Amino acid sequence: MKILLITDDFLPHMGGSRLYYYNIFRLFPSGETVVLTKKVPGSGSFDRHEDILRIVRVPLPLLKIKKIGDILIYINLLAASIGIFFKFRPDIIHCGEVLPSGFVGLLLSRLFNRPYIVYLHNNEMTYDTFRGEKYVFYRVLKNAHCIITACNFVRDYFMEKLPEKRMVLVNPGITKDFNHIGGFDPQRFKTSLGLKDTRVILTVARLVRRKGIDNVIRVLPRLIGKYGDLMYIVIGEGPDQERIVALAEDLKVSRKVTIKGVLGQDKIKKYYSISDVFIMPNREEAFGDIEGFGMVFLEAQSFGKPVIGGRSGGVSDSIVDNVTGLLVDPNDLDQIEKAIDRLLSDKGFADQLGSSGRKRALEEFCWDKKAKDVYLLSEQIVREFHQRKIDRA
Repeated sequence: MKILLITDDFLPHMGGSRLYYYNIFRLFPSGETVVLTKKVPGSGSFDRHEDILRIVRVPLPLLKIKKIGDILIYINLLAASIGIFFKFRPDIIHCGEVLPSGFVGLLLSRLFNRPYIVYLHNNEMTYDTFRGEKYVFYRVLKNAHCIITACNFVRDYFMEKLPEKRMVLVNPGITKDFNHIGGFDPQRFKTSLGLKDTRVILTVARLVRRKGIDNVIRVLPRLIGKYGDLMYIVIGEGPDQERIVALAEDLKVSRKVTIKGVLGQDKIKKYYSISDVFIMPNREEAFGDIEGFGMVFLEAQSFGKPVIGGRSGGVSDSIVDNVTGLLVDPNDLDQIEKAIDRLLSDKGFADQLGSSGRKRALEEFCWDKKAKDVYLLSEQIVREFHQRKIDRA
């Protein structure tokens, strides 16, 4: 079976959906998949070192005019994908987003008589609130041969709007050995950071409002009074960084907040290993900006860390409340404070959550299983598609 994945989001540009596609499609049989995506800073070096997937990049439009730039992206993806069809002759098309890749997939389906699958994560829900492409968006979904959703929250939302469509849930996953760091001494690393006897609260996320980092900072003054040896470490960067830094300064907790920026995966693992609590009190923002699943919760859980997430979006898929972590009202500072306080003060309960979280993350959310599910689904859709062609003949 030959597969064409078209996506606007792919590594090395970081993000949950980028890791999702990479970790699923790299586990497909060698030589069966071509990835068509856009050029981003660092993509040349990434592609040269990628020895499993064949990646084709299209250039970003040079024009900065929004609408014209969007149209050029569609044209570039369509032209490149037509070329791939003549050379590679894929049996099925996977579209990482509804727009632009799903629209290109719809056109290719009509041109070459092939089935296509569309993926939904969380940002697609904004099309119901303010996007002008809403008509095209739903045309793509209604004509798709299958829709794969990354969490129950998104699946339930779109099942109400498209009850007749075939929707399959495939949560994100984690590698079996994600929590393994060869020859690493957590205490030595912690001491090297000047945090020998310090309790560490950790967040790994893009610095955007929906991640709720600001509300963690707002409760720090209350916690510092009880736990003087406290440090809040944030790994990531993004448009909300300036506001977060200013908030920490206003609340006079700057010395208790460290923003590390973007780090490599190996370094991030070290911070997971030294943390006492992982928190990301995600919330819904304007225009439906909401967390889809929260892969970072799985990563922290794989290290046996207790986690705290916002009761919002698809995070209930990644955290079982009071079993593998705690879910809180992300807009309630008292709940956030009490959740952190409970995990810092009750080590037995924190360890219990961490142990259950590690077991669930490594046993139920393995990338190998997720890739197998998607591959078998693709084979089934291709068989059904060919059978319908035979029946119509």
